[in-house]
Amino acid sequence: MRELPKRDDYIGFNSKGKLPFSQVCQDLIIEELMNSLQAKKKSGNEKLFFVDLAANHALKLSNTLYLEQNGWEGLCIEGSPEYWYDLARYRNCQIIGAFVGGNEYDNGNRIEVALGSVFGGIINEQMDNKPGETNRMTSAKVTREIVSFSTILKIFNSPKMIDYLSLDVEGAETLILQDFPFDQYTFRFMTIERPKPDLIQLLNNHGYREVKKLVEWGETLWIHESSVLFGADLLDNAKRLRWSEDILLK
Repeated sequence: MRELPKRDDYIGFNSKGKLPFSQVCQDLIIEELMNSLQAKKKSGNEKLFFVDLAANHALKLSNTLYLEQNGWEGLCIEGSPEYWYDLARYRNCQIIGAFVGGNEYDNGNRIEVALGSVFGGIINEQMDNKPGETNRMTSAKVTREIVSFSTILKIFNSPKMIDYLSLDVEGAETLILQDFPFDQYTFRFMTIERPKPDLIQLLNNHGYREVKKLVEWGETLWIHESSVLFGADLLDNAKRLRWSEDILLK
């Protein structure tokens, strides 16, 4: 692991000394669930793999930095160039600078995007960043080429079974997954911010179950049915997890 800057403003310590880099302990929750799953499978030596889309800052509120520090491999996908330097400097995973959406036939199409903060992203009437609206938290509106999620996974030889997908793209979640080849790739666990009804239906149709809302503003935890089949108690554990008690104070 590359040496991190000696500063306190990008991590949150809890009373037991754990380091939840993420906003609502997504990293610790995923670690807990993967440990339970590996115990069920009587395995624990295989490499674990994450995809962080969009990764945003390399350190602050990262859902995957803690996992990476504990031996996970993965991809950090981020479209805003202001985050690329720190991602390349501080992270060991593969870094992809891209805006993601559509299918492989859409690769290379140009779209309008907002840059400049955690609230940046694709501009569209269906997204959080809407045409004609001014967001004081974003610094620029530009056009960029789009690439499909499956294209990235193919280029970087991602495993067909991905242990964790962190999906937080300011309303573009459906655009990214609506044409995704779910028959080729599976995500054991996902956290998704504010999934819309059409995305919820899509995920349900492909064997994913929403089991927990982690916080009132809509971060949700999902499990694929293939993981649930290893034991009903894994699903029960996911449902009972409370990030403020079962994880932080464990």
